[in-house]
Amino acid sequence: MKILIVNEFYYPYQRGGAEVSTQLLAEELVNLGHQVTVCCSFSKNKIETHNGVKIHYMKVNPLYWGGNSTSPSGLKKALWHIIDLCNPFIVKPFLKILEEEKPDILHTNNLSHFSTLIWFLSSLKKIPVCHTIRDYYLLCHKCTMFKNGCNCIKRCPSCKATSFSKRYFSKYVNGVVGISQFILDCHTSFNVFSKAKNKAVIFNPVKKTSTNTEHKVNHAIGFIGTIHPSKGIEVLIKAFAKCNLNNYQLLVAGSGDSTYIEYLKQLAGNSKVTFLGRQVASEFYTRIDLLVVPSLWNEPFGRTVVEAQSAGIPVIASNKGGIPEILADRKSGMCFNPDIEEELTTCIQNFVNKKIQFENNFRFENFSSPEIAQKYILFYETIKREY
Repeated sequence: MKILIVNEFYYPYQRGGAEVSTQLLAEELVNLGHQVTVCCSFSKNKIETHNGVKIHYMKVNPLYWGGNSTSPSGLKKALWHIIDLCNPFIVKPFLKILEEEKPDILHTNNLSHFSTLIWFLSSLKKIPVCHTIRDYYLLCHKCTMFKNGCNCIKRCPSCKATSFSKRYFSKYVNGVVGISQFILDCHTSFNVFSKAKNKAVIFNPVKKTSTNTEHKVNHAIGFIGTIHPSKGIEVLIKAFAKCNLNNYQLLVAGSGDSTYIEYLKQLAGNSKVTFLGRQVASEFYTRIDLLVVPSLWNEPFGRTVVEAQSAGIPVIASNKGGIPEILADRKSGMCFNPDIEEELTTCIQNFVNKKIQFENNFRFENFSSPEIAQKYILFYETIKREY
């Protein structure tokens, strides 16, 4: 099968979990004998091949490339978002790629830069479309549906205005995948993909972190991820301080706004909290006994939950978004409600005092690249058959 995958970014210009998941899927599809081409945004046009995947790096928005570290001016950013509603600059180059590659199916993911106009362009060429929902881009111009410390139940006027064209073009999508039931239900509740005949939940593929079943006691609790208020790091620091665990430390791995990190250091006070900066996940998990994922926003998936469990590290995670679906068996982790102030404190104390025991029998195969790729192949075939 000839598969054309589109994602906002791709290797080696990765910014988050969506790029990791897209790369793992693309390369596994190649391993299974399929011909895979990827289109992604970049600051200039070029074509390269990596691990058997042909990659079209495309300059699709003339104002600026979102992968740059420098922040554009407010006016340029506003104009960029206007173009992103229905990007006319993508029409000619994307139609050319469809003509050259002649894919059997178009699989889209995060579409910032490209815009959802490419769904319509694919329909002109009679190519069926599969879309994977990885964030809230189609509903919220900030892609988070999180504002003023709270998850959005309704959409604000600006999000309604910027998502109108996205919902309109969703009628050209033939099959839609949610990386969790939560993210899929959220979109269908706003009447996105109302014309899609096929809908499914397929988890993200995750690279196994470690095969080492033995784990030494480190007397350390860990957090890894972007350091941002939506990630609930303040909830964790406050809960850890209340535990009064003299022989335990809290290790915080990740990067974020320097001013916010300084605020968190002051919040930690005399507690044993160490900010490590960006860390290699596999190495970080060898230093902790427990991972806490205290997210306040509705995480579409929760990659670190899977990574830690695959390394044999138990997880206490927020019950927001799609996270509870990963911890459904509650054997290698548990959920808590971050809106209840004392709940995380109690969970950590119970873990340290061995009042709760976790089993190291996490079924990683449910998230392995071969398993996920096979599910996508079956979904592609269903879409093609019913197209």
